[in-house]
Formats: sequence, structure tokens, C-alpha cells
Amino acid sequence: MHFDPTLTTSTAANKAREVREEADRKVDDVRANNDLTAEAKTRLVNEIRQTANARVAELEQEHRAADRAERERLEQRLFTPPTAYTGSERITQAISYRDALDRARATSIDVPMSDLMRDAWRVGDDLLAKAALSVAFDRRDVDSLNTWIDRHPADDTDLNRLVELAWPRNPTQDMVNVLAEGFAFQR
Repeated sequence: MHFDPTLTTSTAANKAREVREEADRKVDDVRANNDLTAEAKTRLVNEIRQTANARVAELEQEHRAADRAERERLEQRLFTPPTAYTGSERITQAISYRDALDRARATSIDVPMSDLMRDAWRVGDDLLAKAALSVAFDRRDVDSLNTWIDRHPADDTDLNRLVELAWPRNPTQDMVNVLAEGFAFQR
């Protein structure tokens, strides 16, 4: 399988559509060929369908791998605190961030993470604010994500893309369903 990091849903769907259209043309050619027996036509049509289905499955795997890699990159960028420290300071920062994550996770679900973010910013605790962002994302707390974006507008595009990848709005937007319903051939 070839990993294609530029494979978006629309390009994957377009590639799958091209596979299907090419297979349709080949099937039409086979069916129109009067020199072939019915048995030969059936065999060739089945081979064409199997090849097309295999390619569509390959496209699906490539798309999933690209989405997974992009999601991991975005999560690292958005949820990992900056590491300006070296040596023992870096270890101390990692421990502090883990503690901040524990505190944010322990906050009642009734308390929006935006409140925790504001409190953290008020006292200069950027690690707690970053931890609150991570928990807000996990809890799908959109208002708190917007609070973060209001303070960090440069994160808007990446955070929105991460939400698209992690929180599909409906199953028909999921590439697996697009491929399964629209582009795979029946046997």
C-alpha cells in the first residue's frame, strides 16, 4: 500500500469514482464483445469487479492512514505544551503538564473548560490552559474550543480540521461509507 498524505476525502472519493468509471467502461466493453461466450463474459466481469473492489479498498486504507497521521500531527501541535526547557526543567514541565491534565479531567462535566482556561490565563498558568483545551476537545465542548480560538486565533484552522477528523458529523461523510455505498461493486 502506498501512503499518500495528500489524500483527502474528496480526492479519495474522486479516485474511487475514477476506478468505478473505468471498471464500468471495461464491463461495458466485455458485455458488448460478441466474440466472447457468456461464461467468458461472466468470468471477465467478475475479474474487473474484483480488481476495482481491491483498488477501492486500497484507497480506503490510504485515506484512513492519511487521516490518522494528520490527526496525530494536529493533536501533537495543539495539545502538547511548548518545550522551551532542557534537561530537568523539561521533566518538571512534563510532570506539571500531567498534573494539569489530571486537574482538568477531574473538573466536573458541569463546569465548562472555558472557565478553567480563563482562570489559568488570569494567573499565567499556560500549562493548565493547554490541558483544559485537551479536555475540552475530548468532551466535545465547542464553547470552550471557541474560547481557546478567541485567545489563540492562529489555532483556528488546525482546531477546526481536527474536529472534522475526530468528530464526523454524520455517517455519510465518513469515507468508509462513501466508498462502501457509492463505489464498490456487488459480487
